[in-house]
Amino acid sequence: MIIPYRHLKDKTGLDARKDLKLGDFSDANFRRWVDFRIETLTEFMEEVDKNIKKENPDGISIAEIYPGIGEEAVRVGADTYEMYNVVDVIAHEFSGGGGNAASKNPLDWFSRMIGMYTFRAFAEGKASWMLSYSWGEENKIPPQDPIKNLMLSNVMAGTNCWDARGHVMSGSNDIDTRKEVFKWIAENEDVFYKPRTTINPVGVYFSPKTRNYFADEFIKSYNGIMNLMLQSHTEFQIVTPRTLDKFNGDVLILPDVKCVSDDEISFFKSFLEKGKGLVVTGETGNYDITGASVEDNPIVKLLGIKNPNQRQISDGELKYIYSPQCPGNIIFRSMRLMNLIMLHGKERMIIPASKILGKILLLI
Repeated sequence: MIIPYRHLKDKTGLDARKDLKLGDFSDANFRRWVDFRIETLTEFMEEVDKNIKKENPDGISIAEIYPGIGEEAVRVGADTYEMYNVVDVIAHEFSGGGGNAASKNPLDWFSRMIGMYTFRAFAEGKASWMLSYSWGEENKIPPQDPIKNLMLSNVMAGTNCWDARGHVMSGSNDIDTRKEVFKWIAENEDVFYKPRTTINPVGVYFSPKTRNYFADEFIKSYNGIMNLMLQSHTEFQIVTPRTLDKFNGDVLILPDVKCVSDDEISFFKSFLEKGKGLVVTGETGNYDITGASVEDNPIVKLLGIKNPNQRQISDGELKYIYSPQCPGNIIFRSMRLMNLIMLHGKERMIIPASKILGKILLLI
């Protein structure tokens, strides 16, 4: 879909040829251009959905989208967080790193799981189809196990499975394995796909606006915290601006959520007043919801932080941990290093992640 520059001018008054600095996220007008592209593509799919249902009320809109949860969503303009609000189903062209299932290393698999769990949080009960690939002729192992590994990852995240031959949209890498896996899924469909309610999860906040304007820093921090949740086997719930009021856990982590709105501040205030706790990391609250820096950080003000450069743990009525050193980013970088050690050492090894990550956190 091509978006003529004049549409930006009609909607915002900006001339894309001279009023913004392309690629400069410190430029307020470029950030407006980023918002405009995401809004325009989302509005287009909303119109498609309405036209489908106008002709057939039982019709279903399915958007096939390449971008995952990171900077690619901003670069392309197709944001699955926004799209899930206007279509019925999203078919995700998503790998999570490492190419097909036969080529993935351990960190790639965690990245894939984090991406899919995030899609499911965005979907709020709508279906998520995974258009991912298991095996190719260049791989030096048989296709059966990669097919099973790929399908198992989908099932564990609550996404729908798909099988194809190589990197195409048809066929199968091994039809007998496909039949075996799909039979197993069909026999246990209720167990895998019926709605589940969390018990007492740790919330991890995904901030679309922070991702839009500070994608690299936010995604590293977010992925680091999510790796910690997965590898320590901690019950978690990914929380978004649309689902804040539905979160019933006792702890909410804000992983370098640089951009916050007045509504978010109000929720965090109410959350703390209920005796629940916040874990605030990185530069959370340093920018408003438009990506502009603020003179007085509202999160720092809310928590009563005196020295915003120093790690602090509350000892009063409000429960919080304040860590400007951004532990999520540190964990993410540490996980990448651990992955390299495992892949390139003399022997592949499994390191107890909870022990290593616990030691890392003690240093933060």
